[in-house]
Amino acid sequence: MKIVHRQNAEVIKMLFKMRASRIFYILLSSLWPLCFGQQTYTPVLSPDCTSLTPQSCTVIPLVDSNGDYMYDTYLEECNSHQCTMMSPSATWFCNASMISYQARVEANTGLTPGQKEDQFAKCHYDRMTDLLTFMNCRDRKFWKCEDCLAAYKYWICAIAFPQCTPSPPLHVSSLGPYDVEHAIYGTKLNPSYYVNYTIIKPCRGVCFEVYRKCPYAVGFQCPWKDTRDYHDYPDCNLAGNLAAMSG
Repeated sequence: MKIVHRQNAEVIKMLFKMRASRIFYILLSSLWPLCFGQQTYTPVLSPDCTSLTPQSCTVIPLVDSNGDYMYDTYLEECNSHQCTMMSPSATWFCNASMISYQARVEANTGLTPGQKEDQFAKCHYDRMTDLLTFMNCRDRKFWKCEDCLAAYKYWICAIAFPQCTPSPPLHVSSLGPYDVEHAIYGTKLNPSYYVNYTIIKPCRGVCFEVYRKCPYAVGFQCPWKDTRDYHDYPDCNLAGNLAAMSG
């Protein structure tokens, strides 16, 4: 009888251990992703920048002599924009060392030209600051949160303030082919003419400075060869970021 009782006790103990192990496994399966960066939780960032987003232009595709659409050269109808010299005040987020050039900005906003774009840039910078609170960039060996934010500021100011160079009015009969390294933009005056100006694209290095210095988990991406949105130094806009000259 004692042997049977001992065997029953061993079985009960084994079952208890198996149950305890099962509970531990369930808890571990639930907590592991949260502890080791595999979580699917998406943070809700603040502030909301929707109301500050500048009005978009209407893209007009161009075709080459073979009748094919051009890859990175195109026209845009930007009736709500103007190409004007930026003179940022001391209170602006994108300061004079970054955007002291002619930029395409939204017109008739009731604000100083470029002020809406500056608020847009600052809003997205604040969102990046908020996002970094979920990241572990403070313990990175080479680049800290401050380095990430500094690089991001150059980038968002270059994006918010596209550098432009005015050109003579453009007649629709003279469309393409153009220099494929620079997209042509303009405001439509009438069905035949555009106020013409060339956009100097941001330097690819300005983008890659963010890619290098911000945590991988941020998900920031840059095109390696695509020339539709960026170009290489010196034919591009550094927005004051001299470190981006090397790409």
